[in-house]
This record gives sequence, C-alpha cells and structure tokens, in this order.
Amino acid sequence: EEALQEAQAATSAAETRATAAEEALQEAQAATSAAETRATAAEEALQEAWAATSAAETRATGAEEALQEAQAATSAAETRATGAEEALQEARAATSAAETRA
Repeated sequence: EEALQEAQAATSAAETRATAAEEALQEAQAATSAAETRATAAEEALQEAWAATSAAETRATGAEEALQEAQAATSAAETRATGAEEALQEARAATSAAETRA
C-alpha cells in the first residue's frame, strides 16, 4: 500500500514536471516566433533604408550633373556676352571712323 502511494506520488510529481516542461516549451516557441517577427521587420526596415539611401544618392548625382551643366551654360553665356560686347565696341569704333571720314 505504501509503495503504491509512493508510486502515485512519484507519478503525480512527474506529471507536474512534464506539464511545466510543456509550458516552458510553448513559452520558448512563442518567444522564438516573436524574435523571428522582429528580425523580419528589422530586415525590411534595413532594405527600405538601403533603397532610400540609393535613391538619395541617385538624386544627389543628378543634382551635381545639373549643377555642372548650369555652370557650363553660364560660362558659355558669359563668353558670348563678352564676344557681343567686343563686337559692339568694334561696331562703335567703325561707326565713329565712318563719321569722321564723312
């Protein structure tokens, strides 16, 4: 009778430990799932950040090229303006000379 009671007590204790182990396993699985979800979200955020960085670099490159083109156009315009000024001075000199001859 005592042996039976001891066996029943040992069985009950084993069942309690098995239940606790099952609960611990479920908690660990839930924690793992949550960690995987957070890792996936972090990976997606990283990819979005890389894409945004790449887009910003592309825009910066385009802006740099546009600036260089604008500077080249400005330089060309300044050259043409200088040439026009020189041509105007030559025309004035020729007009003056013609008036003097006239």
